[in-house]
Formats: sequence, structure tokens, C-alpha cells
Amino acid sequence: MKDKVNVTNNLYLGLFLMLWSINGYFIGGNILKYAILFSGLLLLYSYFVKKSLIKDKIWVEITIFSVFYFAILILKAFLQNQNTTTVTIIIFGLINILLFTVGVLISRNLATFSKPSKGVVLFLFLLTILGVVFFFISQSILQNQSFSANRSSGGEEDGINVIGIAYTNALIFIILFVVSKTLKSQSKFYYYSSIFLMLCTIFVIIQTQSRGALIYLFLIFVISSISKLNYRKISSQVMKAFGLIIGSGLLIFIAIKFSPTLEKSYEGLSKRMEDLAGLVQGTGQDRSTEEREEKYSDFFFKL
Repeated sequence: MKDKVNVTNNLYLGLFLMLWSINGYFIGGNILKYAILFSGLLLLYSYFVKKSLIKDKIWVEITIFSVFYFAILILKAFLQNQNTTTVTIIIFGLINILLFTVGVLISRNLATFSKPSKGVVLFLFLLTILGVVFFFISQSILQNQSFSANRSSGGEEDGINVIGIAYTNALIFIILFVVSKTLKSQSKFYYYSSIFLMLCTIFVIIQTQSRGALIYLFLIFVISSISKLNYRKISSQVMKAFGLIIGSGLLIFIAIKFSPTLEKSYEGLSKRMEDLAGLVQGTGQDRSTEEREEKYSDFFFKL
């Protein structure tokens, strides 16, 4: 039987900090964002180096493959005279190589992971709520200045955009979801705190008016629920799932009604959902979807 890894906290902290660095921007700007991102990478790297995963020699093959694949993409871009060989993109590619290599090793060694310590979980909770609070403070200021619910993060000049914020918080939602399932039997405090913070990340996603992130989380919830169905208790489990959905929906509805900032964004999100439904039914147009299709067509035609 494999021994439990004594540095698993580095993995949880590293992954979380890399995600949360986007939210950290609204607290300390670019300086804090990059500091948090770099700290997350260091923790992830220390986890990789210190633990027994490095003994799994497949990391050498995966790294060589990743470097070779990345080099092909850079060469292709160069031959097509595309401006994709900047220092930023090279650094981003190297970070992706590290993440891909560690990800493969993680998937091959899931049995070696131990649960995060409660102190680490509390730290994740603290960062989550701070990110949500400061994000809404910045959004409230932004909306009061523009008197509208435009899809703007207020940090576009620093590379921050609403799509990145939405999917970052969707991934934080998943981490909190895993924490709630992992610690449910140990502590009701951690379980209900996770649920509360999951709702907070939903509020952030609503504020960004991202349909895709909400649909993404809904599908994950459905798949997760179906995969753990006990057919002997299916009726009670289905009722419990519906109760959770209805209860969460009610809390979200109340929060929207009491928050002018959220209410404006919810109206914009509803309009975007209606546009998407009209496109699917063939009775309307959705500019956001059309722009994506144009990008996809332009990319594949130039391959």
C-alpha cells in the first residue's frame, strides 16, 4: 500500500493560489496577482520535487513530449507570420508544460494523496471570501461610475477579463465542492462554510454574466449526482438534490433582490440567456456565439 504524502498541503495551496491570483488582483492589483501566482507555482513545484511522484520516470517522457509539442506550435506560428512568439507567451507555455507534467503525475498517483489539513482549508476559505468581497467592491464602484451593467471587470488594461474571472471562480467552486464532500463527515462547520462560499462564487459568476460558466457548473453537478446514485435510495437522493437546488436558488434570488449591483448583472445575464435560447430555437441571434464561430472558422481555415 502506498504511503500518504506529507506535503499534500503544498498541492492544494499551489493549485488554489494559482486560481485565486485573479481575485487577488482586486485586492492588491497586478503586484499581488503575480506574487500570488508565483507563490502557487513554487508550492506546486516543491510538491513535485519533494514527494515520491518524481520517482515516476514517466515525468521525463511527458516533459519531452510537452516541450516538443509547444515547439511545434511556436514554429507553426512563426511560419505563418503570427505574432505569438512574445516573451509573455513563451513564459505562459513553460508554465503550461509544468502544469501538464504535474497533472499527469497526479492522475497516476491519486492513491497517495491525503486530505488537506483543516488549517489549510480555513486559509482557502479566508482567501475565497476576501476575493469575493473585494471583487464586488470594485464592481460596485465601476457600475456607479458607468450607471450600467456592462460586462467589464475594470482591469482589462492589466489582462483581467470577465471570462477569466467567471471560469476561475467556477474552478474555485469545484475545489470547495470537493472540500465539502471530503470534510462533511468530520465537521459540519467546514461543510456549511463550503456551501456558503460556493454560493459566493456563484454570485461572482452572475456578476460576470457568464452563461458558459453557469452551464458548466450545472452539468458537473448533474454528472456528479448521477455517478453517486444509490438505486436503493434513489427517491430520497433525488429529493435531496432538488431541495439543495431550490434552497440555493432561493438564497441567490434573495441576494439579487437586496443587491443593486447583482440585480443589474442578473438582468444582463437573463438577456444573454434569452439570446442563447433564441439562437438554439432558430428564432433569434446571439452576437457572442456568432463571434466565437467566426474565431473558430478563421482558426481552422488557416491551419
